[in-house]
Amino acid sequence: MATDSPYRIETGDLQFKVPETLSFTGQEQPGMFGYEDQAHQVYWRLAAWQGTVDLRPKYRDELRSDVEAEARLLFERYHRMHVDSGGEPPRTILDPGWSPVIDFNFKVLGNAGALEVVRRQAYFPAHEVIAGSLIIPTAAQTFTATASARSDFTGMREAMLVDELLRQEHIEDPEEVRRRLPQHQIDDPRHDVRFPDHILTRVRAALAWVGQVVTADFQLSRPPVYHAPQVELQGLDLALTLPPRYLFTSQDISGDERSAVFCRTTLPDAQAQLLAVSRSRWKEGEPLRSGDRLKAFAEANVRVWGQREAEDLEIRYQAPPDHGGMLQGEVYATYAVFGDRTQSLCRYLLDTDDEVFQFELMAPPCHSSDYLRAQMDGIVASFRRLDPPVNTSGAQPSQPPGQKWWSRFGLRPKR
Repeated sequence: MATDSPYRIETGDLQFKVPETLSFTGQEQPGMFGYEDQAHQVYWRLAAWQGTVDLRPKYRDELRSDVEAEARLLFERYHRMHVDSGGEPPRTILDPGWSPVIDFNFKVLGNAGALEVVRRQAYFPAHEVIAGSLIIPTAAQTFTATASARSDFTGMREAMLVDELLRQEHIEDPEEVRRRLPQHQIDDPRHDVRFPDHILTRVRAALAWVGQVVTADFQLSRPPVYHAPQVELQGLDLALTLPPRYLFTSQDISGDERSAVFCRTTLPDAQAQLLAVSRSRWKEGEPLRSGDRLKAFAEANVRVWGQREAEDLEIRYQAPPDHGGMLQGEVYATYAVFGDRTQSLCRYLLDTDDEVFQFELMAPPCHSSDYLRAQMDGIVASFRRLDPPVNTSGAQPSQPPGQKWWSRFGLRPKR
C-alpha cells in the first residue's frame, strides 16, 4: 500500500483521504498504518493484503459461515495469547452456541461495495476487546479499515439489561434469563444510546463516522473481477468447477503455467483458504501405474514440507476409489507454519499416461477435515482433461523446483 502521506492512501486499485482528525501513530509493517481516534476513543488500522474477498450475493451464506468460523478462531487465538484467564477456556469453548460475531452488514463507500463485520476479540472479566472492520475488495487485493477498542471495565451493559429483565418478568432461573436475553439482544444497536461509553457503541459510531466522511472522496479505480466457478486451465490441460468463493490469485486464468492457486479469503488477520492445482511431468523410468508407488510419491511430497518451513507435521494417507480410470491417492496433513496451526488435504490423480494431477486444499483449523474432503470430492468430480491422454512408457516424477513450498501460496513470515 503505497502512500506519500499517511493521510492520502493509494493502493493502485483505490484512493481516498484519511480524515486529519485522526492522529497517525506509525507504519506497523509494510502496507499497514495505525491512527488514534480521540473523538471515538478507538484505534484505527488501515491495511491491504493480496487476495480478493468474494462478496457476491449468491455466496453470502458461505461468506457468513466463513466469517463465523474465522472470528471464532481469532477469538480463541487472542484469548490464548493475550488474556490472563488462569487457564479458563475462552467463551466459545465454554458455550459453543455463543458467537463472537456481533454485526454483519453490507455497505457502500463511494463507488465501492464493502462488508462490515463487528466482532469480539476478547470477552473475559476485566478484559474485553471489540473490533469493527470495513472490508473492501478490489481487482487485485482487499483493503480493510479496522477500528478497535479495549475495556477493563466489563459487564455493565449485560448486568443492567439482565437486572431490568429480572425486575420486569420476576425470573429466578439463570438458564431462563440466558434464554430470554441472549448475547445478540444485549448487543442490539437500540441499546447503544443508553451506553454511549461502551466500547461496542464507540466502535459502531466510529464505523458510521468513517462511512460518512470518507465516502465523498473514496475512489475505486479497479473494482473486483469475479470469474465463473467453471474454469479451464490450458497450461494444466484440465477443467474443473471451483467451490464457492474461490478466486484466482491473478487476473489471467488461461495462461500456460503448470500450476494455479485460488484463494478464499475473508477476515483480516485470518489465514485464507487456498486451492493449489498442479500437474507433474514424468521422466522415463519405471511405470507409476501402482497404488503403492503413488502412495510413496504422495507421502514423500508432503514430507518435504517438514524439511522446510512446516513444524510438527502429521500425515495420514488413504486411497479413494478410482476416478474415471485414474488411480487416486489422498494425504491429509496437519502442521504449524510460523507458529499457526493449519491443515492440508491433497488429492493425487494418476492417469493412464502417467500424468499426475494434484489438488491441494489448505485451511485453518476452524474448518474440519470433513469440510475439506467435501470440497475436494466436488473438485475431483468436476475435473476433466481438455485433451485425451496419450499412453507412454513408464516414468518417474521430476522433482519440483527448489523453492519454499509455502511461497506458492503467497505466505510470508510474520513481522
